[in-house]
Amino acid sequence: PEIYWQFRKAVEGMSAACLAFNTPVIGGNVSFYNETEGEAIYPTPVVGMVGLLEDVERRCTQSFKTAGDIIVLLGSTYDELGGSEYLAVIHGLVKGKPPALDLEREKAVQRTVLTAIRQGLLRSAHDLSEGGLAVALAETTFENLIGAEIHLTTAGLRKDSLLFGESQSRILVSLPQDNLAMLQEIAGQHNVSLQVIGQTGGDRLKLYLDNEQVVDLSVKE
Repeated sequence: PEIYWQFRKAVEGMSAACLAFNTPVIGGNVSFYNETEGEAIYPTPVVGMVGLLEDVERRCTQSFKTAGDIIVLLGSTYDELGGSEYLAVIHGLVKGKPPALDLEREKAVQRTVLTAIRQGLLRSAHDLSEGGLAVALAETTFENLIGAEIHLTTAGLRKDSLLFGESQSRILVSLPQDNLAMLQEIAGQHNVSLQVIGQTGGDRLKLYLDNEQVVDLSVKE
């Protein structure tokens, strides 16, 4: 019964999100019988979805494109480590309350980024999901081997929450400095928080917390 409850709640949550975004799901599957050596997999609904990109020239990928761009974090970070990759990988724990999701806030963040992409303001955009901010920053450096220098303030947050928490409705973007004012205007129209956190360049990922360097790794490493 507890596994069925998890499936049901997952599907109800997906349904609420699809209704909020007017997004169709064209197919999917749930299986209650996936076990290996007597151990069940996590209850995981799988869905198929299709999207249409009307102007392929306006596509926006996750990777940094050039040195000298500024890096901006859209959305807010909270002390939310429940259900995170950080807890699982570093502490071996699969537990805790997952991050809260506000669908109206999510829509506001998505609208901000889509508007900015359509206006040609952004060079990259990457959602913050598994692993949180630190992992997303690393992922954005991989394809073009362009590093970054990042400066963050904890502002009352736990350091691990800031780096690895998986608070929802956050997107990491890079853009030319000259486009920042327009992005700030768009974010303001949608009441989305915006924080400049660094700049692209070099071949290393350098990350500072409250002016203390906590990461200094080559992109290849």
